[in-house]
Amino acid sequence: MGDIINVQTRVNLTDVERARARVSALDRIGEGSMIVFGPENADHTVSVFTDVSCFYCAKLHAEMAKYNRLGIRVRYLAFPRGGAGSDAYQTMESVWCSDDQRSAMTDAKADRAVQPRKCANPVSDHFTMGRLFGVTGTPTIVLDSGELVTGYLPPNDLLARLRGG
Repeated sequence: MGDIINVQTRVNLTDVERARARVSALDRIGEGSMIVFGPENADHTVSVFTDVSCFYCAKLHAEMAKYNRLGIRVRYLAFPRGGAGSDAYQTMESVWCSDDQRSAMTDAKADRAVQPRKCANPVSDHFTMGRLFGVTGTPTIVLDSGELVTGYLPPNDLLARLRGG
């Protein structure tokens, strides 16, 4: 069984429904389980499946101030590519269990040590959601429309994509 396409408009209706389902799933998991960079009143909000051991995730994070200046708010979800038990998984648990998650994320992305911590955390739930979304690598960006974009996009390119360009 394949995708359903409206032959008159050439719109992939299956993709439209998948995008809606992603937005709904992100709403259900809640922003409280994410690490957020940027103001609440930003023009756009994207959700990024990230891995602290990923080069392009670190590149995206290093440009966070520019994304934010362009009106893009970034919400991180954990997607340690090595899965449960990997070093990245353990580091991401420590990041989410940190008293200052944003600083811990910044440290982890800069390959600085993060104090090991354990707590109830959403890393496993985020990873499972990413797998259900079809995430296979990081960063994977979910636009505010629910569209899935695999890979790093520079700030201006992401803004153009969000504006429909």
